[in-house]
Amino acid sequence: MFLSVGYPWRQQIHYILLFDPGSKSDYYTGACDKQYPTMSNIVANWLIENPHNKLVVLAGDVTADYQHPVNGYGHAGIQNKLFPAIRNTYVGGGRNIRKQAVVCNYPGMNHGDVWIKFRQYMNMPSITLSTCPKTGHYQHIESWNP
Repeated sequence: MFLSVGYPWRQQIHYILLFDPGSKSDYYTGACDKQYPTMSNIVANWLIENPHNKLVVLAGDVTADYQHPVNGYGHAGIQNKLFPAIRNTYVGGGRNIRKQAVVCNYPGMNHGDVWIKFRQYMNMPSITLSTCPKTGHYQHIESWNP
């Protein structure tokens, strides 16, 4: 939401970390999501502005949303609302903003545990999360780009 403010504030943000941000119904009925219907474009434009900007989604059971598959996969909320412009934007020069966004899957991890286990990454430099964080029996984490 802060990205919608524009310049000069947006230029100071280089790392966004989302903790299990929500299911399809969360994205379609949430007050914030209704207020920012162009969220996907806002995030895509932010990624375009600086090749060092990075979006990381730590997806637990809420975000996985296996009840509403998209192309055979879960994550309908972020797939339908957060990622369309990221997937469909061409920057040029061989640059692909999809690589600036990563989703780390933590199947079976509840919403609260995503925050508890990974909150220390909130104020770290984006370079810290060049790969998905590992914890407990989540040593081989599946990650994907939009």
